[in-house]
Amino acid sequence: MQHHGLTCLEALVLSNARRGKDPTKVATTRGWRPEEVAEALDSLAARDALDGASITEAGVELWEAVEATTDHLAAHAWDGLDVDEVLRLAEGVFAAARLDGQLPPGA
Repeated sequence: MQHHGLTCLEALVLSNARRGKDPTKVATTRGWRPEEVAEALDSLAARDALDGASITEAGVELWEAVEATTDHLAAHAWDGLDVDEVLRLAEGVFAAARLDGQLPPGA
C-alpha cells in the first residue's frame, strides 16, 4: 500500500469500493472517524481512483498494482513453510492487525 502512496484507510476504502460496498460504512464500523473517511475519499478522488464512493478505472488499476506488489513481496516469506507454520504465523499477523485497529475484534 505504502509503495503506491496509500494509507491503510485509503486502501480499506478503495478495496471496499472495488467490491461494491459502501466504503464509508465499512470504514466507520472499523472505528475510523467520519472526518478521516472523508479525507480518504477526497484523497482517492484527487487521484481519480474514486468518483464519489465508486471505483474508477484508474482506481481498479491502482488496486491491481497494490495486489501485484503485495503478492510479489509476500511470496518469498512463505516459501519452505508447512501448513501448521503458516497458520501459526498468520494468527500473529491477524492479532497484530486487530490490535492496530485494522481488523475488528473477532475477525
